[in-house]
Amino acid sequence: MKGKTHLFSGIFVFLLFLSFSKLSLDTLIYASFFLLGTLFPDIDVATSTVGKKAKIIGWAFKHRGFFHSFFGLILISLIPFSFNLFWGIFFAMGYLTHLLEDMLTKSGIRPFIYGFKIRGPLVVGEISEKVICLFFQIASLVLIFIIFSKII
Repeated sequence: MKGKTHLFSGIFVFLLFLSFSKLSLDTLIYASFFLLGTLFPDIDVATSTVGKKAKIIGWAFKHRGFFHSFFGLILISLIPFSFNLFWGIFFAMGYLTHLLEDMLTKSGIRPFIYGFKIRGPLVVGEISEKVICLFFQIASLVLIFIIFSKII
């Protein structure tokens, strides 16, 4: 999936969580880690949102290789975990969201780097992905309305 779809699905999932919790500085920090996690696996693409900040990784690693595996999820999530348990948890949840979405594409991912590949029916950038992205955008707006109506 494209970065935009990962971002909007991440916003939707976090807003869903937020609709059941209280808005605070902590939840905004957790949202940041969750959203970073939804974008981070594409660090292996030099032109992606995160990859532009670390182009050498995009040149050194194959796309949908290590960073799109459960090993990458665990090892990279240890970094925020080492600072704060909840930062690590929310980062890992965002990262897992990204992996699950990429499993829905025809390109798929190899969850254990080598071995079998999990694939789905979606083609990256085609109309089906655009419809999914639009759904997450509209659903996020609905959740924002619900959340702020509880505050007011």
